[in-house]
Amino acid sequence: MNNHQKFTFHQLGNFLNPALVLLELGLIKSPSWQKLNSVNHPYLCKGLILFLLLLSTAAFALKPHTATYTLSVSDFKIATEYRTLTQKNNSYLYRASAKTTGLASLIKDYEIKAQSTFSINEFGLHSSKYQYFERDGDVVKKDINITLNSPQVDSLSLFLAFTYALEKNPNQTDFYFKVNDGKEVKEKHYQQVKSDDKNLIKIVRPGKQLEAYFAKNKHYLPVLINKKKFSYTLTNVVFTK
Repeated sequence: MNNHQKFTFHQLGNFLNPALVLLELGLIKSPSWQKLNSVNHPYLCKGLILFLLLLSTAAFALKPHTATYTLSVSDFKIATEYRTLTQKNNSYLYRASAKTTGLASLIKDYEIKAQSTFSINEFGLHSSKYQYFERDGDVVKKDINITLNSPQVDSLSLFLAFTYALEKNPNQTDFYFKVNDGKEVKEKHYQQVKSDDKNLIKIVRPGKQLEAYFAKNKHYLPVLINKKKFSYTLTNVVFTK
């Protein structure tokens, strides 16, 4: 195997998973690997690399779960939101529903339902379909139903894109996502900054009033999202497998 091939495979392994780097080094030094080199067996080597990529993706698959969040405005609870993530092979379905509760429901009968279908690979999360319905009393405020192109993510699955990225590399500092909200596609930049809590990873969007915290002990799910006067707080989560 020539130096260019070694460098390419090493860089790819380093990007995906440090364990792949160790595996690569062991393979290169082994007599069997020297015989099964890319010159004599190109398809076998390509197949092995693809197999390693699939293993890496599976190792960092998102955890199906059900979660409950509370939506507050200036510390006043106005709604409860339920989110469910299910998986079939490499296809994920993420559902969310929120409705005003308590005293807020006496003032506003507000309801939001959203659904995202996406897949993941070694490069990240990619949305394929996004639906969003928003109702204020008898008035439909928004009704979105779109198909997305890779590598776009929708507004609902955006924070799970962070979850997947952090699951692979908790030390990642910069994040770039092409977010499709049904009106426009915009590339957004986020950064990881210092957190006062060792269990929480803090993500901000430079120049915007947005803070998101992801818990290491909850498979990097978002546990608190602050945006201007609104805040989402995780109150309960159950992982289904």
